[in-house]
Amino acid sequence: MLNNQALQMNENESSLVRRGRLSSYMQIAKPRISSMVLFTIWAGSVASGWASAHWEWLHAMIGTLLVAASGSAVNQYLERYTDYFMKRTSQRPLPGGSLSAPEVAAFAAVTFGVGVAYLLATVHPVATGICVTTWVLYSFIYTLSKPLTVWNTFIGAFPGAMPVLIGAAAFDGVIQPLSWILFLILFWWQFPHFMAIAWKYRQDYEKGGLKMITVTDPTGRVAGLISVGVSVTLLLTSLIAVVWLSNPVIYAIASLFLGGAYVWYSWKFYQVRDERTARPLLLSSLVYLPLQMIALLCCI
Repeated sequence: MLNNQALQMNENESSLVRRGRLSSYMQIAKPRISSMVLFTIWAGSVASGWASAHWEWLHAMIGTLLVAASGSAVNQYLERYTDYFMKRTSQRPLPGGSLSAPEVAAFAAVTFGVGVAYLLATVHPVATGICVTTWVLYSFIYTLSKPLTVWNTFIGAFPGAMPVLIGAAAFDGVIQPLSWILFLILFWWQFPHFMAIAWKYRQDYEKGGLKMITVTDPTGRVAGLISVGVSVTLLLTSLIAVVWLSNPVIYAIASLFLGGAYVWYSWKFYQVRDERTARPLLLSSLVYLPLQMIALLCCI
């Protein structure tokens, strides 16, 4: 009987270990970020006008999801020592010890290889090329730039916006004007969003040796100026889309409301750089992007 109980305990422990490792691999893949990537791929395909008649957008989602998981794994592999010193990242699988560096490297290699192979077999080569370029920019150029230059946010904004182009090019390799507008919306949106994050975690970034703007300028004034300037640019950029829309008035009203609110919260952050203004700016960014993209897609 004791032997049976011991066997049952070992089986339960093994089950817990398996679930724990699965959870760790899920953390490595960053599913919340991946879900946003999937949405932007679909939006890019809808803006290109072929999504209702063809299924390449779904194939683009599947392949890019795997490549994005690989990119996240490479990012965390390269930042495993930096993450150890930052409170917000110290419990990630690598610094936390739930996965080893070889395991994460193998995960990155397998997901990248399978993802690229799937894309080559199912979507236009241009979309595959954009996906691979995005992976390189994010995994290596952006990740390695973070401890070297304050321009890392600008560098990272490119791979952050490029999934729109993957979706747009998935069927015939042609990227229509509205998809480029979506790319620019996503590109500019990231700056106030990340300025708020950089301010909130500025002490963590300093401990990790990352050259964020809020580390090199601890007053936050430069981050505030960037937030205001880019949010205004974003508002103006979003309005350009009215040229290609069937319901331009409705879209313009929505864009002015959403973009105006984003500008307002950016301005409040610039005026008083503290938690009381950074948090609303961050929250407004999370509200702005999906509603702005939905407004555009509904008015095509």
